[in-house]
Amino acid sequence: MLVNEIKVGKSVDIFVKRTDYRFKLVSTIEGVENNRIFVTKIASGPRVFHFQKSDVLILVYKDTMSMWEFRVVHAGGIVWNGDFVHYFDVKDTGKKYNRRNSFRVFLGMDSVGFLCTAKSDEEMQEEADERNISLSEVYPYSEEEMKIKIKDMSENGIGFCADNKLEIGKVVAFRLRLNGMEMYCRGRVVRMIRGEFGDYNYFYGLSMDVLDRRLIPFLYEQQRLQLKKERQMD
Repeated sequence: MLVNEIKVGKSVDIFVKRTDYRFKLVSTIEGVENNRIFVTKIASGPRVFHFQKSDVLILVYKDTMSMWEFRVVHAGGIVWNGDFVHYFDVKDTGKKYNRRNSFRVFLGMDSVGFLCTAKSDEEMQEEADERNISLSEVYPYSEEEMKIKIKDMSENGIGFCADNKLEIGKVVAFRLRLNGMEMYCRGRVVRMIRGEFGDYNYFYGLSMDVLDRRLIPFLYEQQRLQLKKERQMD
């Protein structure tokens, strides 16, 4: 797919690999010029997302038939047509997105989730002052623990059951103990089904925003074992 075939107004997923974490951001296409894609400003309240030179970035765009992956060579923010936007300089062609990234591993694991409520700017500043740290070092959420069962997981999302009724868009964090290591991930509820799910009354689909990159080799290894088992059963 060519860059100039991208349609204004459609959403785009931005995957950011940074140090020990992988972020997933979502924005809207504002325009395309040559090999530069402009998207709506990515921000949480007054805090604008800043891309770093060391970030490894991939854009995933969905048209009517397929999903396309574009490799980013540079990203930043700029005033364009009178508004601040983020932009991505990409290679001129996209390739079909590898859906293996969304292959789900079935876990059936009891765990604990944390309902996240964004701290206000005043709370963030107060905590930074009390702890004598910079504002960027303050964890931006307060958390409330809840009992859950993780049904399945992929690089892009988690399916889990809970008794808590959660609104679409609610932020949920997980600290998973796998292979003797505690791994952190966080995302937003995008789907909710009410019913009987064992000991729980709700099933949720979570789209991942932050993913501990140590989870990725674990998931791929579980995928390999799961596919091997399925082939043996055929």
